[in-house]
Amino acid sequence: TSKKAVLIRPPFLLEKVREMQQTSAMLEVDLGAVLRNWNLLKQTHTNHSCAAVVKANAYGLGVEEVSATLADAGCQHFFVATLDEAIELRQSLTSQFIYVFSGVQKGEAETFLNYNLVPVINSMNQFERWEKVAKSTEAASAVLHVDTGMNRLGISVDEAEKLAMEAERVDAAQIRMVMSHLSCASDTDAALNEKQLERFSHVRRCFPALSASLSNSAGVFLGAPYHHDIARPGCALY
Repeated sequence: TSKKAVLIRPPFLLEKVREMQQTSAMLEVDLGAVLRNWNLLKQTHTNHSCAAVVKANAYGLGVEEVSATLADAGCQHFFVATLDEAIELRQSLTSQFIYVFSGVQKGEAETFLNYNLVPVINSMNQFERWEKVAKSTEAASAVLHVDTGMNRLGISVDEAEKLAMEAERVDAAQIRMVMSHLSCASDTDAALNEKQLERFSHVRRCFPALSASLSNSAGVFLGAPYHHDIARPGCALY
């Protein structure tokens, strides 16, 4: 005949299991180290304007604490991924610029205005959506993202050239900055770095009145030609 196995746990073992279930992991964040990293990036960036990318809860380290530390040190520009993240961050940062990488989706434009947030425009559909709202208020501002080789987000260089021919539309949408994203800056020998820089330089000539941002974390260390008005380090901060 078959016998049914019975698992017996001694009382001391059961107590240990309960104790382990009640214990949660702890992550200790050295905010001083984050600040030192930001200062190094700021000093390395020749134009000395350095933002902070704090998307995904500051890469999991606590967006409120990290952002407050950097804001107290003088950081004025913060980038997040989504509108929800931006609204949360606006609760603690009242005067700094907060940019949203995903741009303005359908039905979101008024929310951007209400919370004084800056969308990163990634497509002509987003541009047209924002243009309709921005032209009626002086409180609006936006960033135009041009894809120079990342192939992830942003309008094409051709679209940027065509848009530059309609300066009145750029003014109506209150575009304040043009940006792009380096795809392989951590590989200093990658030929695409120089190609992206060439394309971005061309885009800058199309929009001479706008400020510019190209360098991500690794881009800061590629040298002065890659430095523009604002650097956007993310992972290097942490």
